[in-house]
Amino acid sequence: MAWGGRNKVTLTGLLDKLNDAASEAGTRIVVAIDEAQELIKATGFKVDVALAYAYDNLKSIKFILTGSKIGLLYRLIGIDNPKAPLFGRAMWEVKLSYFNRDQSIDFLVKGFEELNIKADIDEVEEAVEELDGIPGWLSLYGYYRIKKQHREALNEVKQTAEAMIISEAENFLKTRPQARARYVEMLKAIASGCDKWSTIKRAAESALGEPIPPKNYTEMLNNLTAAGLVEKRDDRYEVPDKLMKNAYMKLRA
Repeated sequence: MAWGGRNKVTLTGLLDKLNDAASEAGTRIVVAIDEAQELIKATGFKVDVALAYAYDNLKSIKFILTGSKIGLLYRLIGIDNPKAPLFGRAMWEVKLSYFNRDQSIDFLVKGFEELNIKADIDEVEEAVEELDGIPGWLSLYGYYRIKKQHREALNEVKQTAEAMIISEAENFLKTRPQARARYVEMLKAIASGCDKWSTIKRAAESALGEPIPPKNYTEMLNNLTAAGLVEKRDDRYEVPDKLMKNAYMKLRA
């Protein structure tokens, strides 16, 4: 990867300079990349090659990769691919799960306390029920609630969440236009409660009015899981929260 016309700067060259500066200062530089799985879409250069080079040679640089689509993030890292540039590198993995009901309530109550606001427990419980223990949406509710009434704040969070979920699904679907209808009906089937390979397939085929070849169907389920649009637990597939379920039901084939 390079920037500039005559005076090009490569990504590895930039990392080299950062490493030199950190070494001279007797410190380390931490490079944090949010939603790192999106780097898979980059064309013209291999980010994983540059990261592998830095890991092996630049001891004053550390990397933090974060992402909401764990399957694609694993694909970028090449966690199961011996041929991937980053395969076999030691790493620490931190997984953030949804809060349970008690944790969600405590999160909001303590957040309001930090601002010297006494939380209305009925409002907090309703927000937790509607937002399903997702830290990001709970945080956004708290932010809006400081400025607005409870109902207005909650509705605004739900509208924002729905728009973001639909946008993410559409970004996935637009790269697969020929299979869009199949993907949409599969998402709707899972959102409506179908959770087994066979029941999802039957529901999607019924909505489509045509069969889906088993090999293609399995690959599509794997793509949905890798993209973080659905989750797989053991041999069951699910949409993890009600905001996503409601948003998927509004997708159009």
